[in-house]
This record gives sequence, C-alpha cells and structure tokens, in this order.
Amino acid sequence: MTSLYEVLKRSKTAPQLAPDMFTALWAKSITAGKTIELSGQVPLSFKANGAPLIDYTISGNMEQSGTPTPDAPIIPQGTGERTENLFDKSKRTDNSRVVYTTGEIGSLSGVFVSDFIPIEPNTTYTLNIVSSISGKTGHLYALYDVNKNFVDTGAHAATPATEYTFTTPSDIAYIRFNGNMASVDEIMLNPGSTALPYEPYGIKIPILSAGQTNNIYLGEVQTTRKIRKLVLTGNTTDGMYGITPQSIIYITPLAGLINRGALCTHYESTTKAQGTSMPLNSVTTHGGAGFSLWFRTEYTTVTDFKSYLAQQYANGTPVCVWYVLANEETGIVNEPLCKIGDYADTVSKSQAGVSIPTNNGSTTIDVDSTFKPSEVYIKYHTR
Repeated sequence: MTSLYEVLKRSKTAPQLAPDMFTALWAKSITAGKTIELSGQVPLSFKANGAPLIDYTISGNMEQSGTPTPDAPIIPQGTGERTENLFDKSKRTDNSRVVYTTGEIGSLSGVFVSDFIPIEPNTTYTLNIVSSISGKTGHLYALYDVNKNFVDTGAHAATPATEYTFTTPSDIAYIRFNGNMASVDEIMLNPGSTALPYEPYGIKIPILSAGQTNNIYLGEVQTTRKIRKLVLTGNTTDGMYGITPQSIIYITPLAGLINRGALCTHYESTTKAQGTSMPLNSVTTHGGAGFSLWFRTEYTTVTDFKSYLAQQYANGTPVCVWYVLANEETGIVNEPLCKIGDYADTVSKSQAGVSIPTNNGSTTIDVDSTFKPSEVYIKYHTR
C-alpha cells in the first residue's frame, strides 16, 4: 500500500528514490512545475528541470589585500573580470584620423580615431579591425611614448588588411588607430599574436552553468549601485577642499554619502571619527552636514595635497575612493560590483537580459571570477 508520508517525503527530496513506481510518479507529479528560490555563496548546487533560471541576482564583493600607503597604493578588488579587449569604443573621436607623418589628428568622414590606449613596451599585440575603410586611406595605427609624443606609425596601405600583429619597441607606451565608424562594435585589440573573438571593453561577470559560460558585460547593462567610486584628480571638480590645524584635509560635498566607511587606493581605511584620533595616512567618511571625506596626511596645505593628487593622476595611479551611497543608483557603470559592510552593488536577470541554462537534474552554478560575489540568488524550476 502506498504511503502518503512516503509520497510527500520523496516529493521534497528525490522522487526517483521512492520504493515503487506508483509512489515515484505521484511524488514527481507533486513537484512538477514547482519553483524554488535559493541563495548563498557560489558554487550553488541544485536539481532543476533543464529550463533556464527564472530569476537571479548577483551581489558584489570587495577586498583590499594589504594596507595601502601614499607611496605604495593597493587597488581594491571587486567582483568581475576585465575583458581582453583594450579598445574602449566610448573614448574615440569620430570623423577623424591619425595623420601618418606626425601622429596628429586630422579630419576624415566616416572614420574614427581611438583614444590613447596604454600598451606595454616589447610586447606583441593583435588589432582586428574587421572591415576595410572603403575609398579611404587605409587603416593606420600610431605609437607614442610615455609623454604621448609621436614615435612611429604602422599598417598604412592603400588596400588595408583587417588584422595586424605587431610587437612594440622599448620606448612605446600608447597606441591610437583608425577604424571604420560602421564597425566600431566589432573591433578588438588584444595582447598576443592571435586575434581573439570580439568582446566589449571593460568588466564582465562570467556565469558558469550547465557546461556553458554566459557573460554579463557591465558596460552594456544596467546595474544597481550602492557603492560609488571617486577618482581624485587634484582639480576643483573634486569638490571643495579644506584643512584643520591638525593636518586633516577634507573634501566636500559628496552627493549621497553616508557614514559607513570607505576604501582608498593610497590611504588606510579607518572607522575612527574625523580628527587626530585617525591614524596618519588614513581616510574616513563623515555623513553629517557636508558629506565629507577626511584624510589625515603629512600635508599641511590644501595646495600641497592637491599637487600630490594631480601628480598621482598624471602618473596613471590616481587616488581613488569607494564609499557608500545613501540612496542606491541604477545605471550603466563599467566597473566591478563592489561591497562595503552590508552594502553591495547588484545585477539582476531583468537588468542583464542574459539567460542562464540549467541541466535536467543536478546543476551547479558558479561565477568564474578571481573574486567571487558575496551572494547569488536564483529562482528555478524543479524536475
């Protein structure tokens, strides 16, 4: 005789382990079409029916490996991997070209020129330009030194190729190149001697499930941000600066700041209240009137501190601060998903628009990033 208890038990666990076929079929009919919600740290294992995830949310994480100093910065790591494409299509000049004799920028309809792209000396790169520039001067890349002074050009031809592999000389630090505006979404510049399949510049979240990798490209989708990154340049655009008699420099205002701490590339994070209780070369936040960042530094004037910030920015090692927003923001931000305290950036299925498959049976979902998310929520169909 079939036991109702056995049917209900197997419907909650594994119908295939039922003592007889009738019990198994009854248990399976109860679970058919049922949806389950699960959250935790990846990898997450579960039993699905082979349909794509109904919903998911990925929450960012953040870690700084060591204590930064003004002379030895440490960049905090968030959730996300940088793609191999060095070309940021958002930083280009349309209807322009590199002049092959000088490396300067001239005008040319239908053609764009990239921004200065940092590259390494004595290194091999491949530029996949995809389509020729019909009726134009051909593709061209120009190489520049660390001061962005023109050094040399390459790949200038009346009938251009679509793929160029080159090795940089020892005095090269930047490249700029011409491209067809009609194919800007297909161009790839990557290290190595082989052209890699196209992927956009920036940060991706690679999701592993059912033997597949599906990427969320953060520079192309909406995300919900609770952490803001501030790049300090030493300019007035950073905000208003001030200094106290205790060599405490503050920057104000910061829109939406709450007093929940901060991480910085060049200064130690502290939860001490602003003032002399702060360790030397540390940073904290103040969420009261003014919404301020406070630095305790060795500088005794605002001018000296701003000069330091400007020099770090010019060196390509800008002083960056991550802090918590009082009100979350939704937008396209090509930065890793971050977390400070209990506050984390997120991306959901409705924002990403990326379908994540499952197996018909045992499924494990993971995120293939160096620094894993703090949490992943999924909603799925059971078998």
